[in-house]
Amino acid sequence: MIIEGSYIPLARIGASPALGATSYLVGGRQALGQILIQMPTSIFATLQFFFMLLGLKVLLEFLFGLVKVKIVRSDWIAGVLFLVFWVGMRSLGSTHPAVDIPELLLIYAVLVVIVLRFGLVPLAVGAFTVDMLANVPFTADVSEWYVPSTLLALLSVVAVAGWGFYHSLGGQAVWKVEME
Repeated sequence: MIIEGSYIPLARIGASPALGATSYLVGGRQALGQILIQMPTSIFATLQFFFMLLGLKVLLEFLFGLVKVKIVRSDWIAGVLFLVFWVGMRSLGSTHPAVDIPELLLIYAVLVVIVLRFGLVPLAVGAFTVDMLANVPFTADVSEWYVPSTLLALLSVVAVAGWGFYHSLGGQAVWKVEME
């Protein structure tokens, strides 16, 4: 929603629209290939963010230990440094920094909160979902030629959500059968 919301001011200032992955438009095999490529890419990005946050936290605790300062929550300070680093790096090549910097701040702030509050797996699933849905062309007309690729991508996101829901129950039954 953050990414889609940034398209409105970009369109108003005359920027070209973003083009998703074109492999969803080519055919079913290419769409399946794009989905299979997206999984390890999401996991790699998640691990990259997680280990950078962990490294910043360890570095901060080491530095605060050298100056004999007791810091209670170095993970949120590391999150702010993480935010500054990634927003700074991504905004260097921006052609529209007035729109891109607030968008990047929101995106990376959400990433920091997800990692620090919920952990590694929700970030990986979130990265997969956002990358998948941001690249797929959507339409309400089911007679369009790219609808099967769209449905395949949507079903993969629903399958990941169903798998997560099933495992979140911890072995309990999904439905309870009531006897009369």
